Amino acid sequence: MDYPGYLALRKSLAPGLRYNQQHYSEVLDATITPATLWLDAGCGHLVIPHYPHIGQGLVARARRVVGVDLDERALRHHEAIAKVVVTDLEALPFKDESFTLVTANMVVEHLARPAPVFSEFARVLTRGGQLLLHTPNAWSYFVLVARFLPDAVIRWLDERPPEDIFPAHYRANTPRRLTRLLGAAGFQKITYRLLSSDAILQRSWLLCAVELFWIRATMTRLGKIFRVSMLVTASR
Repeated sequence: MDYPGYLALRKSLAPGLRYNQQHYSEVLDATITPATLWLDAGCGHLVIPHYPHIGQGLVARARRVVGVDLDERALRHHEAIAKVVVTDLEALPFKDESFTLVTANMVVEHLARPAPVFSEFARVLTRGGQLLLHTPNAWSYFVLVARFLPDAVIRWLDERPPEDIFPAHYRANTPRRLTRLLGAAGFQKITYRLLSSDAILQRSWLLCAVELFWIRATMTRLGKIFRVSMLVTASR
């Protein structure tokens, strides 16, 4: 099925559904100003998947942007951030209160030890600084299925290259667990939204239709606990 065909099917079966990265980019757009000192943690090679122009515009607006990741290859090819640093998120090489904004887009699920990472995020944020996390919801159908699938199948389903597949632990990926860990790290005013997102099984009309019916169910009040990702904000 081609993409226009998918969009027509989505409009019919799950009206109002949007890609979850669009929600993330809108919150970033509302947060970043010309005074923003922004650390993008676990930045990989892009800011917003599938929307390089949006990422470039957001980076251009901020006063200073630094990207950090352990993947040197990805950092060398970053689409928008010029200043990048290879580092472990548990030991960020920055002074206390160096940034007014810390973001992590699809990173938290890969943390084997989220508590020390969140403590580092709090340390490098200024008082009143903002943390923005976008990460899968451990109760979503995608995570529940992905836990039992080999990487090759996940790549086929999600159409990602091998270099973009990393081990996932999901040790902070429920609202309750993430709220507890962030609170212990010193964060306040912790809020979260559960987001639905596009179907993954777009190769097959039948499988895609079944997935969209399920996604539509998660868009209801009763089904929201099974939405695919969490968008979390907190202040220092």
